[in-house]
Amino acid sequence: MRRYGIHNLGVIGLDSMGNGVLGGWLLRDEFTTALGAGAVNGTVCEPGPGTRVVVDSTGKLSLTGGSVSFSGGITSWGDPGLWLSPSVAREVGRLVIMEHTRTSLSGNTVAGMKQTAAAGTFTEYFQFSNGPLYASKPTGIIRVGTYAIGQFFVCIALRASGSLFFLKTGITGKWKLKYPGTAGAIDPMFVGMSSFNDDFTSDYLRVPASKWLPAPIASDGMSVLATTDGFGHAEGVSEAIGSGGSGVAWANTLGTWQVAAGVASASALSGGEAIRTVQSTTADVFIECDLTRSAGNLGLVLRYTDSNNYVYLYHEGTNITLRKVVGGVDSEVLAPTAAPYGAGRRISVSADGTAFLIFYNDLAIGAAQTIADAALQDGLLVGLYTTNTGNTFDNFIVRAIGNDGENDQIDAYG
Repeated sequence: MRRYGIHNLGVIGLDSMGNGVLGGWLLRDEFTTALGAGAVNGTVCEPGPGTRVVVDSTGKLSLTGGSVSFSGGITSWGDPGLWLSPSVAREVGRLVIMEHTRTSLSGNTVAGMKQTAAAGTFTEYFQFSNGPLYASKPTGIIRVGTYAIGQFFVCIALRASGSLFFLKTGITGKWKLKYPGTAGAIDPMFVGMSSFNDDFTSDYLRVPASKWLPAPIASDGMSVLATTDGFGHAEGVSEAIGSGGSGVAWANTLGTWQVAAGVASASALSGGEAIRTVQSTTADVFIECDLTRSAGNLGLVLRYTDSNNYVYLYHEGTNITLRKVVGGVDSEVLAPTAAPYGAGRRISVSADGTAFLIFYNDLAIGAAQTIADAALQDGLLVGLYTTNTGNTFDNFIVRAIGNDGENDQIDAYG
């Protein structure tokens, strides 16, 4: 199946399938001509550019019906596997885009990039694994959700270090941010896909020449008090593709706050707490912040409507807890869950409709949680939470999940 719609980015032309193209391709394979198992390695990508590099010791990989087909595989990562040559240099905003159709939840499918075009493990990738969905960085994989049988579109958007991982479910779905990774810097890289005892097909694998990263809704490196400075993320600091998020006003929602020496902290509590917020453009967000604890609790607040209705999560030195306040009643959502503390480590939360995922130090904390209260679906204020004036916050970032089409510009590149 092919696709899909252009999203107001000034299309330069149309490819042979009628898709919009913003600037051509570095690598592109639509798997057009049928080739049997054992006959794919070394063939030229169609329509190109690129050449296929295949490892398939058991004859499980073939091209048929305009797709590459993986029918199971041996218990060895990268066999069967397909990569495109030549390698691609790592650049901020470089996109790797591919389609996947899965017919079962068994086995593992890997889609992403690695250092060499040969059998073996990938380095930065999506992994569909028996129901859970993972995003990977060089130091390990991170559970970022679940999936069902069907068609998916994968986009990995490279940063100087790390990647933004996007997933779209079905042709009519939205491109959703699943995880904003900060680790991983392989350069150059080979892009491809692999099966580990799994059946799946892929319609295409593409690396567009044009580059893109989404700008955050808010980004703050805590250099000034009143508004965000845009320096909470690496692209903002370097003024590269993906910069933005400055000029959003902070409010002392509870207590009083200050900024000094590049960090924010509460200068005075109210009723033992302090909350500082900015206004988001959507309730469905991925929020990140670096925390350093002195005492008490510190974390994030989101879906804040008023003092009687909001969601908050915090680290208390040993565990992370997720709570909600509805109609003034404070209740626990995720019980205290172990999360070994380290100064300056990053806490993150994804709020996607009624589904909430928490991360700390690039690890998922607990399972996905559901908050379905009507009062907590539309609040646009997000920010910082503390119970101690010695706790500090840095590198605060708010990104759109994509439910309102914020990331659908990807369609115009792929």
